Amino acid sequence: MVEAKQVVAAVREALEAVAVSADAEPMAAYMKNQFPFLGVKTPARRAAVKPVMAEAGHWTNDELLAVAEALMGEPEREFSFVAADLLRKWVRQLNSDDLPRVRALIETNSWWDTVDS
Repeated sequence: MVEAKQVVAAVREALEAVAVSADAEPMAAYMKNQFPFLGVKTPARRAAVKPVMAEAGHWTNDELLAVAEALMGEPEREFSFVAADLLRKWVRQLNSDDLPRVRALIETNSWWDTVDS
């Protein structure tokens, strides 16, 4: 069974390794200072979490959604982007029973950047 906390810890480690602290402030400003950022731009973020994305193909829907929920619970916005990327990549695995949880994710700290995803 996948432990969401362990996945979040692995994602945090991967993101912090590539974070550019000087980028965090402009990224937050672009989002009207609604959320803090680590300073990880999209290409670096996607490369850093590639192993997590690959592993997610072996998770159940409940595990996938639990990890996405845990990621969305982190304060830095990059974690919400990882959650959105994760669900987008494995969307065909989800079914109508998962819609209430997906909707809750859309409504959690919602802003155009994740809602659009």
